[in-house]
Amino acid sequence: MPSMLKQFRRRITDAITNALTPLAVKCLGGCSDKCANKLANATACLFKTFRTEAYKTILANLEVAFRDLDDKQRKELADRNLRHTARLAIECIKLLKHPEQFLENASLDSEKLKALDQNKAFIFALPHLGNWEVFGQAAPKAGIKSAAIAGTFRNQKLNQLIENARSANGLYIIPKEGAARKVLSALRNGYAVGFLPDQNLSPADSGAFLEFFGLPAPSSILHAVLARRLDIPVIVGATVRDKDGKFLLEVETLPKETKDYGSDHELAQDVLKASEKLIRKYPEQYLWNYKRWRRIPENASDAIRQRFPYYAENKKQSCPQDLLDKIENQIKQEK
Repeated sequence: MPSMLKQFRRRITDAITNALTPLAVKCLGGCSDKCANKLANATACLFKTFRTEAYKTILANLEVAFRDLDDKQRKELADRNLRHTARLAIECIKLLKHPEQFLENASLDSEKLKALDQNKAFIFALPHLGNWEVFGQAAPKAGIKSAAIAGTFRNQKLNQLIENARSANGLYIIPKEGAARKVLSALRNGYAVGFLPDQNLSPADSGAFLEFFGLPAPSSILHAVLARRLDIPVIVGATVRDKDGKFLLEVETLPKETKDYGSDHELAQDVLKASEKLIRKYPEQYLWNYKRWRRIPENASDAIRQRFPYYAENKKQSCPQDLLDKIENQIKQEK
């Protein structure tokens, strides 16, 4: 009986999604920037009123990342972040309707990219900052053979709609399931592959604890493994919105070349540190409603445990002791 009920709910959900998605694309896909801003402001107000738990998560994450701000400053930042997130959602809907027009307000004018041989592979690490879909659309137009790993949706019609939009400007989409082999093949064939380095990935699933805003966070190191195996560059960057509403590419240079890193963990840690620098420059444009610090390592000290947000849970996973010692020393220096 539970299985039948679950199937019935899925059918109802799919039917609603199939009916509402075209309507949302039709209504929001062609709205002007002025209209999108007004709608984003209204949506942010509704979100703050009715999604109190999600708003609490944003504030908790901001307390982890910006301990130097007071409560009022963090709330002001959280409100700006809500408006950005709502605008991001509208932009993604616009992508579904007019993928060919998605690049009108985007620029990839970066000396770092220009210095690369566009016929050779590299890894582009994009944290959840600004609008990460923009780079995937703009890079192929700039002559860069580009690929990206993307999760799939259970609803096949929605999944196909999104994949068609993402690939409209030449982006090669690699499904998340079984991605490693296809990513390796794409890199060997001269593609630039985009990775999101700030996602949770348990050590049980080939992730590793790395420092992120002063706390250990389980993170993917696949980009570092592939970069060192193939000896290809890693670029950390984000397409962020400027004050005029246009997107520009911000790049944070790593301190060493790929070949000079002694381990995958060392490279992955520097990628995450570079991502953190970009996020600190544009804190209102980061995805703070994501529960990034969900796992508390079992060997973490009380001083470190107290820094974790309310939603974090104790896990039977150990963090490298040298990383914990480093973080604890940083905590002592702050006092």
